[in-house]
Amino acid sequence: LKDGSLWRAQEVDLKLNIPVGSTLYVQKRFIDHFLRNQMYDCSDWSDEADTYVKVQATKDGFICQKTADAIERQKNYNKNNNIESEVKENIIF
Repeated sequence: LKDGSLWRAQEVDLKLNIPVGSTLYVQKRFIDHFLRNQMYDCSDWSDEADTYVKVQATKDGFICQKTADAIERQKNYNKNNNIESEVKENIIF
């Protein structure tokens, strides 16, 4: 898009060949616009200085580590709702 032009729901298809084991730092702005809730628990969204989320490429997709707050929230939710499943520390997407 040209500087100053408006986004009008245009689409672009990208194919990136990212090797397994690669580490990516994804900008929060990108996550907010395109990935929505998939990576929400991987970052402290109240921390303005933290502008990237660290993501690791695996053979099954991408993985990011949940924040301590996100893990604690999930544990409390599970406890309050009698859910016995294990709380995972990573998100794969």
